[in-house]
Amino acid sequence: MTQQLKLSDFDISETTGFVATKPPLRKLPGEYFSSWEDTCTKIPALIENKQLRAKIDALPERQFNKETLESEEEWQRAYVLLTFLSQSYIWAEGETGVIDTLPKKLAVPWYAVSEHITLKPVATYASVVLYNYSLRDPKGGMTADNLVAVSTFTGTKDESWFYMVHVLVELAAVPGLKAIEDAFEAMKMQHNGELKNELEKVEKSICSMRKTLTEMYKHCRAKVFYNDIRPFLAGTKGFKEALPDGIIYEGVDSKPRSYNGGSAAQTTSIPSFDALLGAKHPGPEEDPTFMRKMREYQPKKHRDFLVAIDTQPSLREHIIQSRNVELIQQYNRIVDALYEFRHGHINLINTYIIRPSEKRSFEAPGANGTEGTPVDPPNEAVGTPMKALAFTGTGGTPVETFLKQVKDSTVSMKIPLPK
Repeated sequence: MTQQLKLSDFDISETTGFVATKPPLRKLPGEYFSSWEDTCTKIPALIENKQLRAKIDALPERQFNKETLESEEEWQRAYVLLTFLSQSYIWAEGETGVIDTLPKKLAVPWYAVSEHITLKPVATYASVVLYNYSLRDPKGGMTADNLVAVSTFTGTKDESWFYMVHVLVELAAVPGLKAIEDAFEAMKMQHNGELKNELEKVEKSICSMRKTLTEMYKHCRAKVFYNDIRPFLAGTKGFKEALPDGIIYEGVDSKPRSYNGGSAAQTTSIPSFDALLGAKHPGPEEDPTFMRKMREYQPKKHRDFLVAIDTQPSLREHIIQSRNVELIQQYNRIVDALYEFRHGHINLINTYIIRPSEKRSFEAPGANGTEGTPVDPPNEAVGTPMKALAFTGTGGTPVETFLKQVKDSTVSMKIPLPK
């Protein structure tokens, strides 16, 4: 018999979803991490003054001791801290000055911490979003005005806003995640009226996520994202000019390793709704299994949640067999909502990646994806040139064609009405 799906079994909060219920640690205690934490706070200035690598090279060599970290919150902060230090070290000099070996003092602890929390030693959605938010007012709520990133590469409001809008999108997903849990229970009990109500919540949640996504345009300038922020989210995979084989993690492996970088494809929220519908999306032509591989970049319990949904009885088959017109129409409205969300995501990609790479002026789409507000065109003199990243997402994958394929495969999920 299929086990009941419970969010709490997968570290998913009924108030904050995949985001931690309480703000992550801002700083690790103890002497071992003090010099690292101090350096992390200075990353923006060190990069600007081209002193980042020299500063890290001068940090004391210390044996990493797992006993230094106690709570899971400390492990997560260590992961964020080492991610920002290591990604800065790799990309501080841009594509033409990228290193092929990460020094032992960073590589060994970063790899060990990543192994412990079952994530990759590279910039991930978890390291820059899920584990990287704070509250300006600890007594205030998780609102746009009160959320701020703990760590950034640039020290700009643009970067903090970029991460925190993703936190807000995750929060908008919460009612839909709870509805997934309740929808399977209603389906098991053959309560189609209750099932329809839960599916309505899923639709509303995705629509809210879509609307929240457009908040990005308010305080994240395209030229700042493209030139200054995006290079540091790059992985070590897919950039043949800069890193043909990846990089060597000194003290971990003598052979180069390569990983995808931070990407919205690593969120668990939208894949959860895809899994509910039974959607199977193709990857890009170069990597047909890309969508499935992105699960490896999610926290383990979150990807376990996707597996658990996959093992539940098929919602799609239940609705098809029911021949219930209202259920079919509601299922199709969720498909439409996902389609619109992905359309909004493509607008975002066009604004922040495709158009800047083409070096031309443009306008950002508004909430409806058509009417726009002025956005600064890319400034070639600002930030770090990254030719190899021009037509790839932050995770190192071709984006425009790939996302359109996913959008098209989404709409193909619609169930025809019975005749």
